[in-house]
Amino acid sequence: VVVYDPEVLLNANNAGDLNARWKVVGGQGEFEDESFFNTKVTGLMEGVNTYRWTINVDNCISYDDVQVEYRPSPDAGFVTDTADGCWPFTVDFTNYSVGAQERDYEWDFGDGNTSDEQNPTHTFEEPGEYPVTLTAPGPDDIVGRYQKIINVYGHPTAAFDVQPDLVYVPGDEVRFFDLSEGAVEYEWHFGDDSISYDEHPRHEYQEAGSYDIKLVVSNEYGCKDSTLIEDAVTA
Repeated sequence: VVVYDPEVLLNANNAGDLNARWKVVGGQGEFEDESFFNTKVTGLMEGVNTYRWTINVDNCISYDDVQVEYRPSPDAGFVTDTADGCWPFTVDFTNYSVGAQERDYEWDFGDGNTSDEQNPTHTFEEPGEYPVTLTAPGPDDIVGRYQKIINVYGHPTAAFDVQPDLVYVPGDEVRFFDLSEGAVEYEWHFGDDSISYDEHPRHEYQEAGSYDIKLVVSNEYGCKDSTLIEDAVTA
């Protein structure tokens, strides 16, 4: 008998009231009821396990052995250094499959790419939700599978407008209008070492000059984008 789980149902002849018992003569196992002719045994050792059904009548002994070979089916599994992030998103996969034959691992990253490495690294080039599946080979074409979702987020698009683009110092004020898409956090750099985190800030320059304006925006996942307009404001 060949099994792929560490348990098996043993079947023997019904000895009735005769003194009959199961016992382990090779390998290992625990009987559900060692005196019952049909009983389950659990905790098989990998490889061949031998169990003996013995009938003892006044020390006249009859027995028969059954051999059960336990070939573990693989328990596939993996961990990642991170499970979500902004594209392009690179993930390191660590394979911790148990009972697998260490060859011919099959990785499907859910984006049309595959790998046969044991511990691959993969970069997701587009935002999306990717079901990554590991198939671990086992005996007799028995395989184990494990799947985990990798979430790859898109970036916001930074854009803004400045009005007016010509002011006089001191006293004139510049207004900055956010035109970004998908942003929830804002970081304005006004070119004079001043910073604002308002969505639509105002700023008054103290010295004459031409100023580059930079806007850095983040979405709810922390993905960033930035845009820079050179000489956006002349004071």
